[in-house]
Order: sequence, then C-alpha cells, then structure tokens
Amino acid sequence: MKVCDKITYTYIKRIKKWMECPVCHQKMTFKKKEKSWTCDSCFYCIPEADFLDDFVFWFCDGCGEYLNIQAGFDRNGKEWTCTKCGFKNDTTFSNIKGECKDCGKIIDNPDATICSDCKTIRMKKAQRAMETAAEICYSLADSLNGSNNGGCEDDRWLD
Repeated sequence: MKVCDKITYTYIKRIKKWMECPVCHQKMTFKKKEKSWTCDSCFYCIPEADFLDDFVFWFCDGCGEYLNIQAGFDRNGKEWTCTKCGFKNDTTFSNIKGECKDCGKIIDNPDATICSDCKTIRMKKAQRAMETAAEICYSLADSLNGSNNGGCEDDRWLD
C-alpha cells in the first residue's frame, strides 16, 4: 500500500469514520471488535486485512453490478464474466481508472481526480478571479491615493 493510500485510508477510518457500501450504497463503518468494515444496512463485510491488501471494488463495465459478491468471483483473476448481464470484465490492475470529480468523465490515471478539460476550466476561472481581485486592489489604491492621501497626513507612507 502506497503512503498516499495509507493516509487516505487513515482519514476514512479515523476522521470520516464511514464509506459507501458497494452493495446497497448505504454507510459502512469500521467495527473495531471484528476488525472489519461492515454495512449498517445490508451487513456486507470487508475484513480490514483484505481491505489493506490491495482490495479493489470491481463493478461490471456492462451493467454496473458489484462483482466482488458474485458467486465464484476471484479478486486475483484477470477477467470475470458478470453473472447478471454476461459482460466479460477485465479485472486486472491496468483496468483501474480514475473519475473526474467535476464532470464524471473516466480518466486513465487512477490517482487523478480531475480531467484535463475541467482543469483548464478551473484555471480560467482562477485567472478571472485573480484579475478581478487585482482590479479591486488597483481601484482601492486609486481611491486611497485620490482622497486626501487615504487619510494620511504624511505622504511618505504612500511611497
């Protein structure tokens, strides 16, 4: 497990204290006594040892069904045919993708959180915000310089 993943896991376990259940989409909380993540609604359970051992939540690319709970699913296998729709899924680590937080677009880099299009949009918004802030600063400076030196008796404070 990478350092970044450990930090994320620690945040989920100790600060946020819950995550979404892949089966019923309700809250899963960590049960210290059982050392596992357990859904408060459907009682689906993931032992912490499995979770820390490169656990992946696999979903069918055809129908979106959660694959890990399908009878016979091998989380170390290279492919799995969904028992619900029959779609043949690639279940190798090279198939893990990221998702853009802004638009939901699938990203090839699993560690990425924003696509290049949304990053460009964010940069343009940030640039406009900085330009607006600069205009406000210039306007404020002009008004202070133009009205009795901004209330200062001594001009040396304006240099």
